[in-house]
Amino acid sequence: MLFIKKEKYAINAQVYIRDILQGYIEPLDGDYTFVQDGTTAHTARQTMEYCRENGIDVKTQSPKSPDLNPIEMIWANLKRKVEKRRPDSKARLIAAIQESWDEISFEEVQNSILKVKNERASRSLKRKENGVNKLI
Repeated sequence: MLFIKKEKYAINAQVYIRDILQGYIEPLDGDYTFVQDGTTAHTARQTMEYCRENGIDVKTQSPKSPDLNPIEMIWANLKRKVEKRRPDSKARLIAAIQESWDEISFEEVQNSILKVKNERASRSLKRKENGVNKLI
């Protein structure tokens, strides 16, 4: 979990590349796909070019189907865990978020991904059955 103080600087493509992609994503080893939302810094031409040039396989999630985005399930779980801690200050909120994040297991993340894959497959099958050829 990475906390970025928004008042420190705006997140634009240059900052995103320097602080996130170069600092955290690029050093990862293995075969993976980096999933991000459609925030301007994420989808900027400069960001996408950087990813292509550096072999970062990127998938951008559609904002129109948050139920098909596994991270939304994780955020909901994180929110429930943090609320149970009832933080009463900014410092305690940050600590509660970090502690709650650390409690989320790899299995929970995998299950969220599998649920989304199954839902996508189910929707795709329904579209084919109904003769609809557009994404939901």
